[in-house]
Amino acid sequence: MHGKYHVPLDFQVYLFDVEKANRNAGQSEPDMELVFDFKRDLDLIDLSPSSHALLSDKLLHEETLA
Repeated sequence: MHGKYHVPLDFQVYLFDVEKANRNAGQSEPDMELVFDFKRDLDLIDLSPSSHALLSDKLLHEETLA
């Protein structure tokens, strides 16, 4: 989050196995796997409205991206 404007600068999705974490509770830190990074995986400079507009246009015209 941006400290002054309180808008997201990026967002990421992690995979977390709750059952595995419960089995190993107290033995080690839980494993969290990054599966999706919005800016990196969609090749965005930032999360501005103009970047979302460019992404929307790409999704409309590039079948492989969609």
